[in-house]
Amino acid sequence: MPANGHHYDVIVIGGGPAGSTAATLTADAHGLCHEIFRRWYDLEHEQARHTFVTVYDTTNNAVREEDLLRLGEKSLVLGYPAQARQLTDVLAA
Repeated sequence: MPANGHHYDVIVIGGGPAGSTAATLTADAHGLCHEIFRRWYDLEHEQARHTFVTVYDTTNNAVREEDLLRLGEKSLVLGYPAQARQLTDVLAA
C-alpha cells in the first residue's frame, strides 16, 4: 500500500486457530508509521482473530524509537533480521 511515496505491506497469514496479520515497514518515513498505526487502529475489531505484527528493518536506523513504541500499542513490533527467530515463531503459531 503506497503512502507518501513509500511502501508497506499488510499480510494476512493463516495458521493455527488465529491467523497473523503483519505490516512490514520498508521505508524511513515517520508519516508511514502513523499510517500503519491508523490501519491497526481501524482493524482493532479483528484482534480477537489475528495477532497483529509490525516488522521493521533493523539494518538501518530509519524508524524512530517513539514510533516503534506507538506501533507497539496496537501490534507486536519485531525487527528483522535481528529478531528473525521470534518473527518465525510468531508467524508459525
